[in-house]
Amino acid sequence: GAEHAKCANACITKGIPAGFLTADGTLYIIIGKDHNPANAEIAAFAGKQSAITGKVSENNGVKAIELISIADVKAETKG
Repeated sequence: GAEHAKCANACITKGIPAGFLTADGTLYIIIGKDHNPANAEIAAFAGKQSAITGKVSENNGVKAIELISIADVKAETKG
């Protein structure tokens, strides 16, 4: 949430892996293209409702999404 956004942004900027929590409570680790870090692309979205597109995978119960794009939900709904 917003109260944790500053802390989350600092952690993501420093390279700590980030996750995406869906509305139904599913948590995905966010990875970049070719399994590179996506931190630089997602740090500004910490604590905000965002829409992510990407390729979903799961291995041994760990869910991940290979990031294609991320956008502010409010920006998407204005169209």
